[in-house]
Amino acid sequence: MSRLPPSTTSRSRPRRLTAVEAATIAGITQNPTKWDPTRTFEDGETNYEAAEKRRDTVLGTMYEEGMITKAEFDEWEKIPVEDTLNVSKPLVSCAASDIAPFFCDYVTKVIAKDEVFNSDGLNGTDLLYKGGLDIVTTLDVDKQKIATEEPVRDRSRGRRQRLRDGDGGARPRDGRDSVDDAEPYVRSGGRG
Repeated sequence: MSRLPPSTTSRSRPRRLTAVEAATIAGITQNPTKWDPTRTFEDGETNYEAAEKRRDTVLGTMYEEGMITKAEFDEWEKIPVEDTLNVSKPLVSCAASDIAPFFCDYVTKVIAKDEVFNSDGLNGTDLLYKGGLDIVTTLDVDKQKIATEEPVRDRSRGRRQRLRDGDGGARPRDGRDSVDDAEPYVRSGGRG
């Protein structure tokens, strides 16, 4: 198992993980959004049931491969996934952003590496962490919040409603998409 940063996963280092915790993490990697046990939807529902199902699939595979006994499988399968979570969220850095963590990460990488911020005695990383910059970006916070919430709303509508609306859900959604309140379809902000 590769090392995972404890600030974004579990407070335990991999060597201290129980088999149940390891199975949960291994299950998440197949589809992090779908299997994330910490995910909470707009309606207040949690993702515990889906994460537990996936964890139990991993435990089943571990049993089939002879890594755990039948007694261990039976015991661990009964443990609710929420009882095994000990997740800590970072307090600083882009990972702490609820609005646009990937965009934040992109901007910080540009500043850290671009020659504009790394010439004439300047160091982009120092500027980021020691101050001295007023960072202005193209991010529209209001639209980003809508774009972040929309897949959750879309999930609650169900596939049948999307098909009735003429949107089979097959269109890719990326950072150029936005939602128009007057017309509830995702529109591409890109060229072409």
